[in-house]
Order: sequence, then structure tokens, then C-alpha cells
Amino acid sequence: MTAFSIIISLILISVTIYNIKILDSERQFHEKRLIWFKADVTLELARDEVFNNLLSGNIQADDEGSLSFKYGIVDYNVTLMPDDIYVVRFDLRLDKSGRNTGLLYYNYVNQEVVHWMVV
Repeated sequence: MTAFSIIISLILISVTIYNIKILDSERQFHEKRLIWFKADVTLELARDEVFNNLLSGNIQADDEGSLSFKYGIVDYNVTLMPDDIYVVRFDLRLDKSGRNTGLLYYNYVNQEVVHWMVV
């Protein structure tokens, strides 16, 4: 009877350790996904604010600035390119962790976004 108890105990310990590893893996995935989500939302908010200022004419070529949001700070820099295009570079620094960069290509003659990408 003692050998049977030891085998059952080892099986239960193995299953418990395996479940702990799965739980830790899911926790790490959740944390990384949350950081990605915060970075994405913050970049989108910065993009919308700068885009509205571009439409109203408050931001011109060679302007730069910093926007503060709940999860971090976004620095932006506007550069004039050929073909009536402004390129706005967004550099995000999250409070806890994570960095991200976004690029907005804006045609100031047609007042439209030509391209948006997260690098």
C-alpha cells in the first residue's frame, strides 16, 4: 500500500508542477499583451491629437513636442518631405516598460493621412 501511495503522490506533484508552469506562462503572456495594448492605445491617442493639430494648422514642419498620457509619454517630430508630405515620428515611452515608434505620413495639401505604421 505504501508504494501505491508514493506513486500517486508523485503523479499529483507532477501534475501540480505542470499546472504551475502553465499558469506562469499565461501570466507572462497576459503581462506582455497588456503592455502591447497600452502602447498601441497611447500611440493612437497621440496620433489623433497630432492629426487634429495638423488639420487645424497648429503644427507645421520642423515642429516637435511631447504629449503626456495615462500610460506614458509620446514625443513627436514633424519633418517636411517632398511631394507635400509631412512625416511625423512618434516615440513612445511607457511608464513601467516598453518603447514603441510610429510613423504618420500626412499630405498637407489634401489634408489626409497617406500612411500610418508602427515600427
